[in-house]
Amino acid sequence: MVQPQWFYAVGDQQHGPVAVEELRQMLAQGKLRPQDLVWHEKMAAWEPAARCPELFSSSTPPPAAPWQGGEFAPAAASARPRRSGLGVASFIIGIIVATVMLLLVFVAGFIEVSEPGGMDPESPQAIAIGLGILTASGVGVLGAALAVGALFQQRRSKVFAWIGLGINLMAVVGVCGLMVIGLALG
Repeated sequence: MVQPQWFYAVGDQQHGPVAVEELRQMLAQGKLRPQDLVWHEKMAAWEPAARCPELFSSSTPPPAAPWQGGEFAPAAASARPRRSGLGVASFIIGIIVATVMLLLVFVAGFIEVSEPGGMDPESPQAIAIGLGILTASGVGVLGAALAVGALFQQRRSKVFAWIGLGINLMAVVGVCGLMVIGLALG
C-alpha cells in the first residue's frame, strides 16, 4: 500500500511532500506544533496536526491544539460557536431602546393626565418626547438590522441575535402600535 505524501504549513510557509514518519518525528521534536496545518491528497481540506490521529502513535493521544494568534479554535472549543459581536450589540441596543421608549411613553402619559386639557401637541415637551421616540425607533431599526446581520454570520452563536431582534422589533412595533391607537382614538 502506497503511503500518501504529506504537506505541512508552519506560519505562512508550506512545506512537503514528506512521509508520515517525518511528520511524527517533527511533532516529537517540537518542530511541528499540534496547531500547524497538514494535508495529503485523501483529505478534503487542511487540518491542524492535532486532528490527524495517524500522526500520533496509538499509545499517545493527540494533544489539543491551543489557541494561538487567532489561527483557529482548539478542538474542544470549536464544538461550541463563539458569540456574535453583532448579536450582542443588537441585544444591548434592544435593551436600551426598549427602556428609553418605555420611559418616554410613561412620561408622555404622565404629562397627559397631569395637565388640564391634556398635553399640548405644540409644547416643547411633546416635541421632545416625539423626537425621542423617533430617534429611539431609528436606533431600534439599526439594532434589528445588526441582529439580521448576526444571523447570517457563520460559526457564531445566534442566541443574542434572536433575542436582540425580538426586543428591537417589539419596541419599535409596540410604540408604533401605541401611536396608531392614539391617532385612532384621538
